[in-house]
Amino acid sequence: MQVDQGSSATSTTSSPSSQSSPSSFSSSSSSPSKPEEAAQAAGGSAVETSSLGSATPPWGLDMIDQRSLPLDGLYHYNSLGSGVNIYMVDTGIRFTHTEFGHIDGSPGSRAVPGFSVFGDNNSSDCFGHGTHTAATAGGLTFGVAKNATLIAVRALNCMGQASYSDVITAMQWIADNVQYPAVVSASIAGNYSAAVNQAVTSLMNDFGITVVAAAGNSNEDACGWSPAGVPGVVAVGAVDSQMRRWYSSNWGNCTTMHAPGVDILSAGLASDTASAVMTGTSMSAPHAAGVAALYMQNNPGASPADVRAQLVASATPHLMQDDAALADSLNGSVTYEINISSTPNLLLYSMLNDQGVILPSVINITSSLAALTFSLSLSAAPGQDVQVSIQSPTAAWNPSQALALISPGSLLFEGVTWNTPQQVSVSPAAVSVGDFFLSLTYRSADNFYNGAFQTVRVNNNQTLTGETAASPRAISSLPFAVTDSISKFADNYTQPCPNVIAPGRAGPEVVYAYTPLTSTYVDISTCNSTFTAAIYVFTNPDVATAFSCTNSNITCSSSDAIGWSYGMTNLRLFGSITYYIVVEGPFEAVGDYMMSVSESAALQSA
Repeated sequence: MQVDQGSSATSTTSSPSSQSSPSSFSSSSSSPSKPEEAAQAAGGSAVETSSLGSATPPWGLDMIDQRSLPLDGLYHYNSLGSGVNIYMVDTGIRFTHTEFGHIDGSPGSRAVPGFSVFGDNNSSDCFGHGTHTAATAGGLTFGVAKNATLIAVRALNCMGQASYSDVITAMQWIADNVQYPAVVSASIAGNYSAAVNQAVTSLMNDFGITVVAAAGNSNEDACGWSPAGVPGVVAVGAVDSQMRRWYSSNWGNCTTMHAPGVDILSAGLASDTASAVMTGTSMSAPHAAGVAALYMQNNPGASPADVRAQLVASATPHLMQDDAALADSLNGSVTYEINISSTPNLLLYSMLNDQGVILPSVINITSSLAALTFSLSLSAAPGQDVQVSIQSPTAAWNPSQALALISPGSLLFEGVTWNTPQQVSVSPAAVSVGDFFLSLTYRSADNFYNGAFQTVRVNNNQTLTGETAASPRAISSLPFAVTDSISKFADNYTQPCPNVIAPGRAGPEVVYAYTPLTSTYVDISTCNSTFTAAIYVFTNPDVATAFSCTNSNITCSSSDAIGWSYGMTNLRLFGSITYYIVVEGPFEAVGDYMMSVSESAALQSA
């Protein structure tokens, strides 16, 4: 993706328009306008593949399955990405291309329409970039995960550009329509956008979707780019066939790793058998997205943190060399133009080895809240004993409330019992935050296991605690503070606060309940929320619209994310009465709200 100044992004194969547009994201691949980054179209038919490996694979596939040069001319793989959905946020896909057929020869295409931000119900490719990246992620010949489903989310136009709002709309559509297991492949980059970053963060944290993004093609710090700079994203830079960093690739500690991205052969747009060669971090990202799909085939319950940790732990260290132009220095040499020594020297590796075998890795909470079970065994005989601790997350509004009770909370695998499955019981708590992940952390003197991390996905379709006044989030004492996301909640209250959220723009709400023992005065604030968050307080849980709305514009600190917010000061609460405190955002609210409730500084006598 190439950088654009202003409020848009482009795909990361650069083009003349993406160099100059003041308001667009761009694709992160190159065009003939820059000879050193030339994107050349070349006709050709797909190469045959086999279940054991690709015959005459593109050099990028050839590289990711081995640890060192020279390349052996083969691509070996131990899974196909079957059952995994890769959401390609790009220019669309040519669905009829032969690359997207089924590996068993059955009719139909594994590339399917998803969504177009342009309101035309057309996610077909009109630029070529999306078809190329999709085939790299999951094509029969050119692809890493040869049986994954590729879902076209058309966020970029026919020039490879999109506004920030288009990218956010695409991310929100994925959140609303995701089918698990899922990974997002985003070969786009633009200047830093807090709104884009919040949308991507929500995909990962609120919806458990792994996001892989291009690092960008500007030879700048990737931390200043969106979405590459988002913590938790797998941000991928580019290397050439000699394991040399591509000189235009963004760098820095926000770059997770590097993958093949120079002169990458993949599917072209000209016909159903066309191929094309492109260069850029756009080409690197789908390599990593494909490897994520390989891992998720056998670990469908893997969280974004789990997937990222596996890719990082498996990556080949210390083999990437400085760029061919010797412009920048990975080791900090002062003779080079830029010191990029903070860049992780990691190369994508596709032959991942799971430490544990989790069955099942996705469990479902039922309406009865009955105890659930899964089993764990080790994937290989350990050199030393292995201890695995299992933990549940806690409720954001009550850190002492685990979302599930785990028994036992720790497992010990000794040398002779490493492949004997051990059972774990999971008893769901009465509170619900939607889906969540149990974390498994490995400790051992055996380095293969020590520090390893895996997850189990827990699907919870119960009514969210805080959805309405019938199931509020309890505030037990003051002072109280919470930081959480509102994105999973529905819009249940039809009367917005006057002069706070315009009619028709009211969005999701989350409901808290507080019952003071004695009468008191309180201050309620939503300072430092990432969107304009309004507050309502009412006392009748049976009449949702009959609440009092006593908002005031309160002063927040200069570090407040929005500079101002809404809340209440010196609000009188009477003892033994339950007050329902509703946090509401506008309908496009993305990100976290922060709410605090405390006794008024100038507490008055009740």
